[in-house]
Amino acid sequence: MDFPIFNQLIIEKEKISRVAVMLEEYREFKTPIFIDVNSFSNEDIEQLILQINRYCEKNKCSPYIPYPIYLVGEQIRGRHFLFKNFVASSSELPDYFRRKIFMKNPKQIGEMKKFLVYQYGIEEQDTYKILHQAESIKSICMEMKQEKIKQYKLTKILDSFSEGQCNG
Repeated sequence: MDFPIFNQLIIEKEKISRVAVMLEEYREFKTPIFIDVNSFSNEDIEQLILQINRYCEKNKCSPYIPYPIYLVGEQIRGRHFLFKNFVASSSELPDYFRRKIFMKNPKQIGEMKKFLVYQYGIEEQDTYKILHQAESIKSICMEMKQEKIKQYKLTKILDSFSEGQCNG
């Protein structure tokens, strides 16, 4: 039974180009992972992000769901990277995924079995497709909001015009 607890993926600078192979060997997004990039240069980090994104596009998966990949490094304070899950230190990683494993009682084992069923349900979904649908829904909602604002402004103008007609 897999527990959603952080695992560290150790990548050496020389092996950044092999990140896709390492991700393939390491896991199939069944647990959250983090990569410590403190010893990497900004160019190495950009290359790493590019390799992770290529791997995810090729395999139609996401570095954010069902379990995230985090990059841990002080460089976040000095520069903006095109990656959502970037934290300055390992202490800033979400507490939820930093739990310790203890012996479970029967009730907790039952809850973990339910969790396992949910996990399989998430794995069977096409996360790449879901993310694109979410982005399109977001853009449609933004357009609707803009149209609603326009409609409100036009209604105000029309109301002020009709009040002028009634008074005049």
